[in-house]
Amino acid sequence: MEVRRIGELKAENLKGLITGEMLKNLVMERIKAEKLKSCTAALSIARLNLWIIGVATILLLLGICVVQLRTLSKIMTPRMFTSLSSHQVDVPPERVYESNGYPMVSTNGGLNQMRAGILPMIKRHGIMHFTKSDSRLANNGIAEEVQKLRCRVNYEALRFTTPIEEMGKKIVKLLRQKGPFLALHLRYEMDMLAFSGCTEGCNDTEINELTKMSIQFYIAAENIYGGERRMAAVRSIFPNLIKKETLLPPSDLKPFRKHSNMMAAYGGNMARVVEGHRRYLGFKTTIILDSGLIINLIDEYKNGTMSWGEFSQAVKTGHADRMGSPTRRMEVLGKPKEEDYFYTNPQECLPPFVKKSKSA
Repeated sequence: MEVRRIGELKAENLKGLITGEMLKNLVMERIKAEKLKSCTAALSIARLNLWIIGVATILLLLGICVVQLRTLSKIMTPRMFTSLSSHQVDVPPERVYESNGYPMVSTNGGLNQMRAGILPMIKRHGIMHFTKSDSRLANNGIAEEVQKLRCRVNYEALRFTTPIEEMGKKIVKLLRQKGPFLALHLRYEMDMLAFSGCTEGCNDTEINELTKMSIQFYIAAENIYGGERRMAAVRSIFPNLIKKETLLPPSDLKPFRKHSNMMAAYGGNMARVVEGHRRYLGFKTTIILDSGLIINLIDEYKNGTMSWGEFSQAVKTGHADRMGSPTRRMEVLGKPKEEDYFYTNPQECLPPFVKKSKSA
């Protein structure tokens, strides 16, 4: 009996060992299955991420290619428009501006540009050098069709707004109704004196007796610095001084009073543009003042080395060929500011210049 019992105990222990071993194997198999499942899921997610990144990269490259092709097509597009007449010209393609590391500012950028773009540079360096701040085209060395386009834009297309243009016509009409007139642009406003530093004549003794003239003098300017005290000398020579305020009722000027740029349309000094426009209209007579000559002659007259008759004749002789007649525009290579301004003499838009011989 004792031997039988011992055998049963051994059998039970062996059975327990076998059951424990099997359970252990099952647990290990389960763990392996879970690990394999998690690895498979992670691999699927990684593949999905790679696929998304690949698709996004392809779309980005396609977008860049489309932008480049569109830009290239704009540059390489052939001219599709032909001139319908000798006045119509092709417009050059729009220029693509690229920054070269310098701050880019606009001539009409306003206060936001000053605060964001200019003031930080001033604070950092204390001084700024503005290069290429003149946005106009060069005077010379430009294709003839572009020069003709400039003339059409400046002398034909550009117009003042209707209210400004109508008011200007009204002023001229009222002046002509009273006879001949001369528009005098004194440029003696306070801002111009501050800009030029000119104080000539401020303390000189006025001449007592001056020749009276009845011709109308239209003062094309705003408030003269010093008011009537400064105008007394001019009024003593030309008593018939007229301003837009004396020609027009206040109601006509009221809409323009709060807009300095509109008022400048009636009193602005646009001598060079007017000179070129009158040439463009058929070489209308325009006296082109030689300031240097006049200053020297006035000095000689004031010093007593020249009589009034000599002064008068010298002025007429010096301006005999400065009456708006056809002439060539002066060119100064490498110094555009010293050469004649394009809009004073747009020779490319005028009849061919033929220099007259001295014998003729």
